[in-house]
Amino acid sequence: MASAFSDLPLSFKINPITGDVPPARNESAVKKALINLIKTPVGTRPFAPEYGSRVYDYLFEPADSQTELRLNDDIAQCIERFEPRAQVVAIESSITDNGIELKVEYYVVNVPILQQLETVITRTA
Repeated sequence: MASAFSDLPLSFKINPITGDVPPARNESAVKKALINLIKTPVGTRPFAPEYGSRVYDYLFEPADSQTELRLNDDIAQCIERFEPRAQVVAIESSITDNGIELKVEYYVVNVPILQQLETVITRTA
């Protein structure tokens, strides 16, 4: 039996028909939590100063394979520490002039389907 996860969306958009804030569920909840984790700079969350990733620190680093390896390791450790519902399989990154392209492949706990997250982190974000 698959686990049931649900998270409230950060946008808090209200459903016009029900008047409720619909939660993200299961794989969608985990994917949104991963995006939030990756895009939250370390030290910006009150009462949780270690939460987040250092992905923005890499925007101004040299665009070489060593930097990409360090970035991938940092993201993997971040996910392992703060999002136990996701088990990372692979992380690919590409540092360009405009930002960082990330691709994370992972399994959601107790769900046998490989999930994929692709996002771009830009300097002007």
